[in-house]
Amino acid sequence: MFGLGSVFGYSFLNVLTGSMSPAFNVGDMIVVKPCKPERVRVGDDVTYRPSDHPDALITHRVVDILTERGGEQGLWFVAKGLNNNYADPPFQASQLMGKVIMRLPGLGAVMGWVGGHRAISIVAALLLCFFLLPVAALLMLLALRGRRR
Repeated sequence: MFGLGSVFGYSFLNVLTGSMSPAFNVGDMIVVKPCKPERVRVGDDVTYRPSDHPDALITHRVVDILTERGGEQGLWFVAKGLNNNYADPPFQASQLMGKVIMRLPGLGAVMGWVGGHRAISIVAALLLCFFLLPVAALLMLLALRGRRR
């Protein structure tokens, strides 16, 4: 994952590997919302900082939640890329960045190309926040309302 910025707490990340394909493909942008670790469930796609590479970001699906590890009480998550053979080492709740709330196909590649122009990136992120996210939320609400009828 490569961070393209943060607006109002939401992080916009460029997908760099195929470990989560087909959920997220190389060149997609994902939007990550901070959340309390207690709200994470098995099956959620989360972004975290691995302890052995604190400058890196990994986005994988939670496959297990541990409240005890090696006799120590706490909260750990086990995550795995959809295309990976093995799960990642457990990570602590303090390493959690947040949950993925949206995928924007191909936009990460575009933003990565534009990324050298910081002003354009900021304007694009603001446009995304103030226009595309509310429109997507409205469409999702309308779809849900249509299913209830």
